[in-house]
Amino acid sequence: MTSVPIFSVYDWVVFSLVMAFSASIGIYYGFIGSKQKTTTEYLLAGRSMGYLPVAMSLIASFFTGIYIQGQTADVYFRTGCLAIWVGLSSVIGAWIGARCFLPIYYRFQFISIYEYLELRFNPFTRNLGLAVCYLYYILHSGVATYAASLALTTVSHLDLNVCILILIAICIFYTFLGGMKAVLWADCFQMTLCFATLLSVVIMVSLQVGGFSQVIEISGEGGRTQIFEFTLEPSKYITFWNTAVFGFISWMPSQCIMQYQVQRTLSCKDFKTANIALLIYGIGLVVVSVLCVLAGLCLYAYYAYCDPYSSGRLQYTDGLLPFFIIDAFNHLPGLPGLLISSLCCLALSTVSSVLNSLSAITGEHMIKPFWPDLSDTTFTVISKALVVAFGVVILGVSFLMPKLGSLLAALLGILGVANGPILGVFTLGIFIPHVNTKGVLAGFFIATFIGLWIFIGSIIYPTPIELLPLSTEECLSSTVDYINLTAPETLVSALTATTGPVVQRPGIANFYALSRFWYTPLNFGISIVVGIVVSFLTGFNDPKLIDSRLICNLRQTCLFQLSMDEVDGLEDTDKLVKKQKGADVFYVETREVGTLTMDET
Repeated sequence: MTSVPIFSVYDWVVFSLVMAFSASIGIYYGFIGSKQKTTTEYLLAGRSMGYLPVAMSLIASFFTGIYIQGQTADVYFRTGCLAIWVGLSSVIGAWIGARCFLPIYYRFQFISIYEYLELRFNPFTRNLGLAVCYLYYILHSGVATYAASLALTTVSHLDLNVCILILIAICIFYTFLGGMKAVLWADCFQMTLCFATLLSVVIMVSLQVGGFSQVIEISGEGGRTQIFEFTLEPSKYITFWNTAVFGFISWMPSQCIMQYQVQRTLSCKDFKTANIALLIYGIGLVVVSVLCVLAGLCLYAYYAYCDPYSSGRLQYTDGLLPFFIIDAFNHLPGLPGLLISSLCCLALSTVSSVLNSLSAITGEHMIKPFWPDLSDTTFTVISKALVVAFGVVILGVSFLMPKLGSLLAALLGILGVANGPILGVFTLGIFIPHVNTKGVLAGFFIATFIGLWIFIGSIIYPTPIELLPLSTEECLSSTVDYINLTAPETLVSALTATTGPVVQRPGIANFYALSRFWYTPLNFGISIVVGIVVSFLTGFNDPKLIDSRLICNLRQTCLFQLSMDEVDGLEDTDKLVKKQKGADVFYVETREVGTLTMDET
């Protein structure tokens, strides 16, 4: 292991075939299958999908290349087995989304989930949610594309910007042509490759070191098998408290208020199918989370005595997984190309989902209101044009991503600042009918201000990162036997950080040292508390004036009494939204549907 590995010709052939297959799915659904002639077909797959492609697509969108690469690298460099709680806590968020949020979205058949904010509060609150949505989705897609391009450039030595351009172009192509069906089936294929990649890492290393028991033994000697960390120090990067106990809040935005995730479940043919898809999704969360931790431990066992980052062979810490794939599998022509393509496919999954969702919400909230007589055919054409437009925007943002830091840490920071407060707005609306518009807006703005303050402060005063012990004692070209690295977490971050003395920090810097795993729980909690207090001070809503179908029934949810009739019976409900003069809430009037009669407000 003396040189940096790169792609072979066989790897390029296999990689190209995988990318071509993803593009061909778009061609099939654009020209041969349903041809995406209607808006419902293009944005919601005709509401006809089964549970398997939807479940696999949900998993693929959640476990982006950011998560897979970032988590395996975190296990190797920083957290060890503590990272297991990060993924497992997401299952709780998925359950809350399935039981409390999805039934409300489903009964009104929203194309955009931000319609809920208009019904429950007012158009300004809806527009606020949309602004956060655009900001987060575009940044999220940029980071996802950068993560995949980083993997590709690590093993191919192609220019990073060229890799970004290739991936975005493929993504725009099949999303433009095939719509939601192409996105779902491409995700299904791409997630299968991801499973294969993680399993290959675990199996390969286990065979190399003499069994998985040896992996655990070597990892234990390197201090990477600790499962519990009960310290209450808020600056500690990862603990039992900010992952296992409160970690589910960090993932709730992805599970409960993420347009592209909800849009997938709404593409199911009925509510029962959507629930089965979410059940499989929950199982998938556990499986992939465990595989990421196992893969990280295996990577450490493989490089325990010759760390590629410390020896200078690996430039970026988050490039460890793709580096290993080429390094360990280069004697098997074509296999590295297949495995690396899976990491790139995860970026395609994320970006294609975002493009479809941004097209949907832009059409619903910015095109239809100004063009009410628009024909469905014309609207479908406009939706496709929006996919291309947003693809170009994401391309530009992706070029800026090298300026950000550690992939997982950067994502958590952005997610916490942008989504914690807006999650609070949705949560207050769905669970507490007494809360009014003034309260949720006050909670949102105060939580956002505090979140941005801490996030920007952490950039100005970067927190030193203490890495777990790394060894280069068996590296042929290394003169360093054993090192314990610390690196500054700046906006340019640990990706390119070098070891050096810690600069003197002012007292205020300790306030900004808060672990980014606390960002979303903190901002969410602030928005909830402020929302309730301000609503009390300005006058609670009368719960009797709020349409009960906009509120989650906790008794039914907790006792699993939510029936299919309560949701399916509302699928075709005609709704009329109006605002009562002087009131702070929207009302929804419905007529009798089938055998289920809803009370008029």
